[in-house]
Amino acid sequence: MTKALTAEHKSATVQRPLREKRKLMSRQAILDAALYLFSMQGYNNTSLQEIAAQAGLHEQTLYRHFASKTELANGISDMELEKFRVFFNDRNANTLQTWREWVKRRAKAHSAQKSSSFFAANPSGSSIYLGFQFRYERILADGLAKDMAVDLNKDPRPMLIACMLWGSNLHASSGWVKSGAKGSLVTTATDVVDNIGLLFPELVGGSISWLLMIYDPGSGSVGWR
Repeated sequence: MTKALTAEHKSATVQRPLREKRKLMSRQAILDAALYLFSMQGYNNTSLQEIAAQAGLHEQTLYRHFASKTELANGISDMELEKFRVFFNDRNANTLQTWREWVKRRAKAHSAQKSSSFFAANPSGSSIYLGFQFRYERILADGLAKDMAVDLNKDPRPMLIACMLWGSNLHASSGWVKSGAKGSLVTTATDVVDNIGLLFPELVGGSISWLLMIYDPGSGSVGWR
């Protein structure tokens, strides 16, 4: 009797990790399928049934992981943000150069698929989008503040530039989508980063002299030389 129970316990111990692994694989398949379909045909034009079919799973399996399309979109934003966070933390260049390389890689991937990024194709004022945007900008701002050797809580410039980097990239990507994917998305996306680099050449070279822009801590104002 004891031997039988021990065998059952060992079997259950082995099966549990396998179930967890299959669960994680199913979740990832759903996220990948949703990201692909949202990018190819738009968020509003994609149903959960289509996503389940693309993932090769039953629709009920999808609902066990995500109760709604909104929840699924949140899952995608978390997944994409984590990819960027890992890439950014492994950087061996300054923030502006790292962002340029990230934008370049993502643009190449979307160009190869002839698709747009989820948020470039579906910009909105939703809490999903706004939360995703803020977290991206915060990572960039933290990096910029470190590059500039300033306190992010006292100096608004890092966050200002982070917003410029994110917003200009979204604008460029949205324009490419609206044009029917005409021209090079890679060139369009990297050009906007380069243009910001021209406004703030000190960020490219690593200097913090800020020849073009000055900040007065006393008044809290930002101005141009």
